[in-house]
Amino acid sequence: MGTEEDLTALNRALKRVEYLPQIESKRSNEQAADGLFALLTEKSSVLMIANTKAAAWDIYEKTCERLKADEYDLADIQPGLTDEEIRKQAKYAEDFEILCVYLSTLLCPAHRKEYIRWVINWTKSGGRALCVSTALIEAGINVSFPVVVRSLASLPSIIQAAGRCNRNREQAVGEVYIWELGEEKLSSLKEIQQGKDISKTMIEQWDREYDALSDPEGIRLYFGKEQQYTKDHELYPIGKNTGLTLVGLLSDNPKRTAALKKKPPMNQSFQEAGKAFEVIPQKTKPVIVPYREGEELIAQLNGSHTMEEEIRLMRQMQQYCVNLYDNMYRRLEEEEALYPVGENQIMVLKKEYYSETSGVKTEAGELEAMIF
Repeated sequence: MGTEEDLTALNRALKRVEYLPQIESKRSNEQAADGLFALLTEKSSVLMIANTKAAAWDIYEKTCERLKADEYDLADIQPGLTDEEIRKQAKYAEDFEILCVYLSTLLCPAHRKEYIRWVINWTKSGGRALCVSTALIEAGINVSFPVVVRSLASLPSIIQAAGRCNRNREQAVGEVYIWELGEEKLSSLKEIQQGKDISKTMIEQWDREYDALSDPEGIRLYFGKEQQYTKDHELYPIGKNTGLTLVGLLSDNPKRTAALKKKPPMNQSFQEAGKAFEVIPQKTKPVIVPYREGEELIAQLNGSHTMEEEIRLMRQMQQYCVNLYDNMYRRLEEEEALYPVGENQIMVLKKEYYSETSGVKTEAGELEAMIF
């Protein structure tokens, strides 16, 4: 087992990136788009990761508008091209042609996979690319950019984002910028806000080179600061100033005993605990989207078929499924944008409500507090 000094030395020896925090002031989405534009004109390709879908989409739109205003061409993602054909197209692309991609879970898995395939092949052949994504790209996606911009978040998220930078050592060192976005609304995303606050304090007080943030010492310091927050929430407090916790309701539950003034047969308040706790705070419902091959699968499911065929089609359709939050689902229902197909009455989204660029079309306010 190596010492901490050995681990730190190994971490430095394997260094692939340089951390460049720029959090002296908060950036509007417009300023972030201007910053991405500046990086794109100086560097070959840039990945930006935001904390919310709303910020990611707005910054993506504004950056694309900025590029087009400066007479850059946005590369056309053509369906059906092989990896080799994409690489050939990128090889002969002009300097003013940039592949621009937005990623979030509002795009079905097949859609995201296609975009990631384009990004990987395009950049491998020297093409220039911009990708603006939610944190979903941090989960083991094998893309590599010379420059990554991460919206200020927890230190683990920043390190995960750095894993998409200079991943294969294409250059001596990659650049990981850290920006604080003033328009990101994290009030209902308390864990993300807490992690962001800890990282900001560490960066502001850090008296060594910022690359040491990802050393064992920096990681230990981060989790040491997070420990108090974990301690305050480990019993799962319920409501404000109630004194109730989920652990209390499911264990000795002293308030119930005191209220009854005698020892009940069982102390636990299972019904109240069940009402207070949700594994996933915002429930979602799946819908099938008509993205490319998904449209053909929908037609097959809507036609005559056996139950065995329906099961096969449903399995294939998992790649064309998007999970929608209740508010968005209800709005689409009211607009008659959803319709059922097949024996199992699977809900399908009408074609005009799905975009090749952004996935399921949304309205103002629906993306707030959505992180993936």
